[in-house]
Amino acid sequence: MLRIIKRFLKCKSGTTSVEYAVVMALILVVCMGAVQAVGQALNTALTNVSSSIAPHSPIPHPTKSSGS
Repeated sequence: MLRIIKRFLKCKSGTTSVEYAVVMALILVVCMGAVQAVGQALNTALTNVSSSIAPHSPIPHPTKSSGS
């Protein structure tokens, strides 16, 4: 039994997989944070554009005259 435990502790192939998984998880967290930050900045920009356009009156649409 002790021999099995020693062999398990010497094995390095599982360590590499765990390291890759941790790196991928960190990359995923950074990407999610970046997407959230860009989304908030885009939301703010579009809100500013919307509020600057809203006070203006809409362009009237041409209507058919009743005499034609």
